[in-house]
Amino acid sequence: MRTHLLLTAILSAAASSFGTLLIVHLLHPADAQEGQAYYAVPGDVNGDGGLNIADPIYLLNYIFAVGPPPTWCEPCPSPIFTTGQTRCFDETGVEIPCDSPDYPGMDGFYQNGIWPSYTVNDDRTVTDNITGLQWQRVPSAQLMTWKEALKYCDDLNLAGYDDWRLPNVKELYSIAIPNRIYPAASEAFEFMNDGSYWWYWTSSNDNDYACCLHFAWAIDFGSGRVEPSIMGTKLERFRVRAVRGPTAPPP
Repeated sequence: MRTHLLLTAILSAAASSFGTLLIVHLLHPADAQEGQAYYAVPGDVNGDGGLNIADPIYLLNYIFAVGPPPTWCEPCPSPIFTTGQTRCFDETGVEIPCDSPDYPGMDGFYQNGIWPSYTVNDDRTVTDNITGLQWQRVPSAQLMTWKEALKYCDDLNLAGYDDWRLPNVKELYSIAIPNRIYPAASEAFEFMNDGSYWWYWTSSNDNDYACCLHFAWAIDFGSGRVEPSIMGTKLERFRVRAVRGPTAPPP
C-alpha cells in the first residue's frame, strides 16, 4: 500500500513545475491561472490544497521517517462552483473596481469556487466530472406540469438506464452559469432554440409553509435565476431535463 502511495505521489510530482496549472486547465482551460487553489486535488497527500513537490517529500517522510500519514477525504466534500463573475457594480449599476474598499468582499473580487467540467457522451447524455451526476443532454421537447415532469423522468429510458429522475433544485442549479444568458449554462447542454420557455422544473417543493405547498422550485436558464414556479403553481408548464446518479442516504 505504501509503495503504491509513493508511486502515485512521485508520478504526480514529476509534473510539479506545471502541476497546479495543469489541474486548473483541466477544470477550465481558458481561465486557468497559475497558483489558483481548488478543492480535493488528486495526489495532494499533505492536505495543503495543491499538487507540488511538497507532496512526495511529505510521503517519503511518512514512509522512512515515521512522519504523519497522508491526508485523505473519504468521502471528499462536494466542491462549490464559481459564478464566473469578474466585474463588479455598485447599487446604481455603475461598474466599480472589484477591490473597492467601499464594497469589500464582492464575488468578483474573490472569485471563489471551481469551474464545472463536463464530458459530452455519445449516448445523448452529459457527465458532470465534479459531482458525478449524469444528465439528459437534450431536454424534453414538450412543456409539462410538475406532475407530468416527475412521471416523464421516472419513465425515461435513455442510454441504457431507467433510473432517471427529476433533479432537485440544487442539482439543477449546479449546471447553471450565472454570468451567461440564453442559455445560462455550459455549451455541453442543448436547449430548445425556438424561443420558447427557458424555465425548467425541479423536484423540490417550494417550502413547508401551508400557503405555498402547491408551488415547486423552477430555474430560468435564460438568465440563471431560481424561484418557486415564478407566478404560477405546479400546474404551470415548463421544460424538463432528467438526471441520474449519486443520491445521499436519508439522515
